[in-house]
Order: sequence, then structure tokens, then C-alpha cells
Amino acid sequence: MERPMLRRFVLRPVALATVLLLSSVGPLAAQAAPPARNRPLIALIDTFLLRPFNDDLRVGLLDSANVRPDVMVDVTASVTPFICYGDTATAIRALDGLLMTAYVAGNMREQLRTGRNGDASEFGLRAELAVYDVIRSRVANYFVPELNEWKTVLAAGRLPAYADSLRRHPLPDCVQKPARFPPGAQLGPTRP
Repeated sequence: MERPMLRRFVLRPVALATVLLLSSVGPLAAQAAPPARNRPLIALIDTFLLRPFNDDLRVGLLDSANVRPDVMVDVTASVTPFICYGDTATAIRALDGLLMTAYVAGNMREQLRTGRNGDASEFGLRAELAVYDVIRSRVANYFVPELNEWKTVLAAGRLPAYADSLRRHPLPDCVQKPARFPPGAQLGPTRP
């Protein structure tokens, strides 16, 4: 598959927002330190969440998720709704792929942090939202309607219950949706 050419930007305000979003589940001081064997992978995940356009990080995380017996991530259409849209452009599918990786990475990060194997969908959604903000800071006309709704749910403090609901009642299959972007649509950078 052809890789789209994406420019790199320093996104300090977005990086700070990402850290705040991921740490908003409770005081950091109250959280136990992750098992030592998991710290390098957690650091890799944190780097990806701040810089999701790094393709080597993305591939490394997905490879790690596939081989780790101590990680279980359930990926359904409920938590990755962008897979159900009829968009076919390579650039759009690549951005959707970043969100998919973010879900897996955030979910996996929480399991590695706690040392407990089991789907952690809330943290996958938080990571998706953080990466969505990074993407939108670079590509303003890229959008996923469901993630815009999730931002409202997060702001209202209802993300844990919402994530639990999605986990307990996943969509069995994609309900195919029309393309978000017309054929030939250009995804433009927000900065030169």
C-alpha cells in the first residue's frame, strides 16, 4: 500500500493536551508504577500518542500487540467506527489507521501499566481522541463524526460509562456508511 507523504510538525500544545487527556483518569501519584518489564513498551506507546505520524512506531506497536500474551484488545466497529465508512482514498485510510493504532495502543498501555490482562476500552477511546486531536491539528478537514460525539461525552465526564457500554454491547458488524469525503477530495494541512 502506498504511504501518503505527511510533513512533521512540532505540536507542543497538542502534546500537552494528549498527556492531560491520558492522565485524566486519576491523580498520577496515586497510580502504582507499572511493572519494570512493561516500561519500555509504555514509553514507546506514549511517544506514539504524541507523534502518531511516525510509521515505525505505529508498526512496532501493532507488532507488539500481536505477540504479547499479557495483552488482550477487542477491536470492534463500536470502538473504531471509521472502519465502516466507504472512503477509499489512501490518505484517508492512512489517517483511519492511525486512529486504529491509537485505540490498540491506549488499550494495551493501560493493561501494561496495571499488569492486568483484559480489554481496557476506555483507555483505547482516550488514546483515539488524543490522536484525533493531533491529526486534526495537521489535517483540519479530516473528521470522524463519532469521535466528535465522544469528545462531548469525555467533556461531560461520562467516558468511562460510555466505553463500558460499547464494550458490553459491541456492534456485531459494520453497518456500511457512505464515504465522508467525495472522490478526489484533498486533505489539506492546516499549517504550511
